[in-house]
Formats: sequence, structure tokens, C-alpha cells
Amino acid sequence: RPYYEPGVRDLQRRFKDFAGTGAYYDAAEWMAQDMSRFVKDVRVIVPIPGHNGYAESGIRYIAHALQEITGANYQNVLEGMYRPSLWQVKKAGGDVRKVDLGLELKQGYQFMRNVPVLLIDNCIDTGTTMRAAMKLFDDAKFLAHAYT
Repeated sequence: RPYYEPGVRDLQRRFKDFAGTGAYYDAAEWMAQDMSRFVKDVRVIVPIPGHNGYAESGIRYIAHALQEITGANYQNVLEGMYRPSLWQVKKAGGDVRKVDLGLELKQGYQFMRNVPVLLIDNCIDTGTTMRAAMKLFDDAKFLAHAYT
């Protein structure tokens, strides 16, 4: 469902609020199962870091569940820098295109060219984070899906 559709942001926040509970893990596994229909040719699953600079637990858990379902290789290889969330920037009237996300491959990681990759993010709103992550993977093919 589109991020701005009524209830989607609430669903995302409630998912985060239940972190560590049985309902949380059940929901994450359901989301991974739902996403798996889009990733038949994917060989690598990469979670995108949030505004805190790292991929949050929900997205990592979904990536692990996707790995179990699809056989693709989960690799937590992106890092960013701590910054305001893009939602906060937009709410304050700022331009998200001017925010330095600080996204980069973790030190020592080299990506294989022409490998189908699934980038997952905890929400897709402006596409700013996704575009920044895609720049790090040159010739790789991408399929993106958000869990909200």
C-alpha cells in the first residue's frame, strides 16, 4: 500500500512498538513471505540503514527470514551516519535532497558486479535513501520493497 494511504504509517509504528514480541516476529515473517514472491532471481538481500546509521532490527529480521525462504544471501553491508529522519526534514519544510545520508559500503566489502540484489528499507517515502543506496552498487540489478 502507498505510504501516504491512511493507516500505513500507523501500521509501521505499531510494528516497531512490538519489537521483541511474538507478534513482532510473526509479522516480520509474514512480511518476508509476502515479499518473497518478488525476489525469485535475487541472490543478495541488503537492508538499508535508517537515520540512526544502521539497519534496524525489524529490517534485519525480515532480511534473515527472506534468506531462509529464498536461499538468497543476506548481507548487512551498508552503513550511514546519524542524521534527522527524512520525515522530520520534510515536516520541518526542509529539502530532503540536501540531506547527507552518509551511505557507504562497510569497510572491506567488495560487491560482485551483475548480481541481482534486493534492497529493503523500512519505508519508501521520497525514494531519496533508495536512490543513494543504488548508487553504491554500480551494475547490479535491483528490486526494492518496503515493509510498510
